[in-house]
Amino acid sequence: MEVPILWGGATPADRYVYHFTSMCSALKILASGTFRFSALSSLNDPIEHRVRRIQASGPIDDESVPTFAEIVDLWEDAWDRTRIASFVADDPSIEVPTGANAVKNWRRGFGHPRMWAQYGGNHAGACLVFEREELGETISSIASAEVWHLHGRVKYDNDVLNHEPAFARHETTRGEAKQYVEGRFEAEARRLLLHKASDWTDENEYRYLVLLRESERFSVPLFPALRAVLVGHLSTADDRGRLIIASAKRELPVGEMVWDITQPTIVWVTGTG
Repeated sequence: MEVPILWGGATPADRYVYHFTSMCSALKILASGTFRFSALSSLNDPIEHRVRRIQASGPIDDESVPTFAEIVDLWEDAWDRTRIASFVADDPSIEVPTGANAVKNWRRGFGHPRMWAQYGGNHAGACLVFEREELGETISSIASAEVWHLHGRVKYDNDVLNHEPAFARHETTRGEAKQYVEGRFEAEARRLLLHKASDWTDENEYRYLVLLRESERFSVPLFPALRAVLVGHLSTADDRGRLIIASAKRELPVGEMVWDITQPTIVWVTGTG
């Protein structure tokens, strides 16, 4: 497989997305050939969990209108059935034709030392590199059978702190309440789960969300979207060897991160022809 061009300003900022993980998880992902989405309960930002809380008003004595308790149960069910996959995108400013490529590498998704430390096994893990459009097409083809799916770059500002889902119960009836709540949950997911506080800005996150018809696992094939695997500079020789063997079965290029004085750099270990 061709080695992707990941560095400098030569590649558009919307071409690749990156997923950091531990070495153990990377090996499991490659062995399974699939990428599994996570439940919303796995989110580590307390602000995001506010989408789980709702406010609802409406007439008390109208039996055709769902009660507040019924709406809460439906809302909780939608939360439980929603799955999320998180990636790091390149900073869009990388396409601005100023500065040296060395500077631009810091704005590539793979070039974040904090992301390697926090999500990439403290620099001993791995980073999976996906073609964003191909990944989106793969997810859409499978998720089309579900209730809804959406994706996009996360917006960062502190306006997100001021909002909680709220609606009037008389906008729907008991018979249509589930469909109504699912639609409202999609709107709130766009508003609150593609929107984070400014403190997270440097993650440049790109997210995919799917509301399932049943509460179960949701996975998508790695290929053809997966284009390369990067390993942290503190990974052990044994782990790198196992990852190279697992990647070779799919002819995936493997690169090792090198942090020098000027820039984060990839040294390709395999896949260079």
